[in-house]
Amino acid sequence: MESSLIRDCMASTFTDFLVKTWGKDRYLKQYKNISLSDAEIKRLNVKWQQYLEELPKAHPKIQKQAKTLPYLKGFNFAHEGYSIYNGYGSQKATESLLKQKNMGSNAMAIVPYTGINDINTPTPLHFSDNAGSENDDAVVHAVSMASKMGMYTLLKPQIYVGGSWPGGIDMPTDAQWDKFHDYYYRWIRHYAFLAEIHGMDALCIGVEFTKATLARPDAWRQMIKQTRALYSGKITYAANWGDEFEKIEFWDDLDFIGLNSYYPLSKKDNPTNAEMSLRFDTVKTKIKKVYDRFKKPIVFTEIGFRSIDTPWKNPHAEADETINEEAQQRSYEVIFKGIQNEPWCQGILWWKFPSYIEYRGEHNNAFTPNNKLAEETVREWFTK
Repeated sequence: MESSLIRDCMASTFTDFLVKTWGKDRYLKQYKNISLSDAEIKRLNVKWQQYLEELPKAHPKIQKQAKTLPYLKGFNFAHEGYSIYNGYGSQKATESLLKQKNMGSNAMAIVPYTGINDINTPTPLHFSDNAGSENDDAVVHAVSMASKMGMYTLLKPQIYVGGSWPGGIDMPTDAQWDKFHDYYYRWIRHYAFLAEIHGMDALCIGVEFTKATLARPDAWRQMIKQTRALYSGKITYAANWGDEFEKIEFWDDLDFIGLNSYYPLSKKDNPTNAEMSLRFDTVKTKIKKVYDRFKKPIVFTEIGFRSIDTPWKNPHAEADETINEEAQQRSYEVIFKGIQNEPWCQGILWWKFPSYIEYRGEHNNAFTPNNKLAEETVREWFTK
């Protein structure tokens, strides 16, 4: 499957080739009912390859200077509704972004999704295009609004895996891995091109592919290289906490390191903030080890705690529990205090903030700090 954005560009390029090769009159004459012999197709293909070789010389890539990476303060911006009503493409999304800005945010990660159901079979990845989804128009609208507010924009496409997660993707053979990477690159390059066209500041090339990254680092290096040919902004990857983040080999190919940090802060039901801070110190030791090796700035591309009784035990868990805003707020305070003045830390993008402020109403035990005690904690630290 090829995205319409890429396909239309390819079709335009081929049309230009045919007009230059045949002339406008012949092209228009054969446009509706083209019929070529095998020999003609072979001759045309030779000329097509020559055309492609000359194309970069005729149209050299415009060298753009990527925006300097500031210290990021913001959220993963979640599409939680219907695109033009309360999702990315809506006025409500603009209001949500404005609230984030007023809380001190200077950045946002926007997260368009695709989905797969089989973690052991490579399949083409579809592109969001229906009116209720994170379609390109809605994504561009939200990014445009954020940019007008002076926010740094990170495009962070992700894969939803039914009954699993991206880290569960594991192909049984090298041939299937090759096919998976081919399908994935066809998907991510769509977003690289979209980010380039609309001037998005940074692109996250992948999220939490724990098996794919550790088993096949060279495939990711190649993908990063290919993506740089299309996109001139900063490129990162968002690694899962633990082995993936700590063992990835291709951090040196990226502009900054992304960490999705859901390291537990305590096993206790009611630890003190001091106890959780000591546990976070051990996490920071692991982070600094990666920083010392690769000398790349590190951004928390995700970190979050739900407003439940013990969010520090399993920060990534989604199970329903009793609402407890204070526990969430305490977890935020521990993280904010822990990352202050750390030379390796280039910012934090909390998981997450909804595309409309009324999301889930008053009885909300989800990750967002919106309209909870943690909101004031965010405002306090983001506005320092």
